[in-house]
Amino acid sequence: MSGATENIFQAGLASVVRPLIRFCIRHSVSLQELLDIIKKSYVENAQEYLVDSGDKVTTSRIAVMTGVHRKDVVLFLKGETPARGERNFLRRVLGQWQGDNRFQTKAGKARVLTCDGDRSEFWELVLSVSRELNPATVLYELERSGTIRITPRGAALVSQVFLFKEDPGAALKQLGDDADDLVMAVEENLFGEQDTLHLHIRTEYDNLLRDKLPSLKEWILKQGSLFHRKVREYVSKHDLDLNPALKGEGGGKLSVTSFSKTEQPPTD
Repeated sequence: MSGATENIFQAGLASVVRPLIRFCIRHSVSLQELLDIIKKSYVENAQEYLVDSGDKVTTSRIAVMTGVHRKDVVLFLKGETPARGERNFLRRVLGQWQGDNRFQTKAGKARVLTCDGDRSEFWELVLSVSRELNPATVLYELERSGTIRITPRGAALVSQVFLFKEDPGAALKQLGDDADDLVMAVEENLFGEQDTLHLHIRTEYDNLLRDKLPSLKEWILKQGSLFHRKVREYVSKHDLDLNPALKGEGGGKLSVTSFSKTEQPPTD
């Protein structure tokens, strides 16, 4: 790969990774947690690649392909995770808060803790878990993430670090599937040899009337639903599971994802 091409790839990867990093920052996912997830994904995908290629899966091959240390490869292949001494620190603080009777009400629930200085109950909580981090920093991060609320009486626990609505597992699984399909579609459009390109279209306006955004959002949602209904009605006619009498070889896959996002600018 030439230097110019490598620079293009690095710039492209930076653009792809940026939304993920912003997501992690918003939801208090640490760099170490993300690195472990990335390492595990590298190992799993390298293993899948070797199997699909008909090659033998070995620790050495995966380590060379991915750059993941051999000992970590071994652990991931066994379904284990490398130990991290201070991993999930915020979760440990929350667990201590909810499980230590020093910080609970008589009913066994996490109580409001004073947080006004180094002799406060919140300081005692954090230092009971570890003395390596400044309790003020932990307090700020928990408040920023929406995990606690500062009240006149002190810090009140309102949620876990990760707070998602309805079914977070299904929502994030779809996000992962959508991201995978989008990356593959763009990659094939750029480097593939197919006659017909994959659909990759973006429509954007950046000076809309603010009071029209809710109705525009509702309109897009309705039109998008109608579009996907048309897609299902047309494409389903060519699906062997729904039409067993069709002649030909099955197994072809088609996916269509739509999403919209509205953004209110800051109030002057």
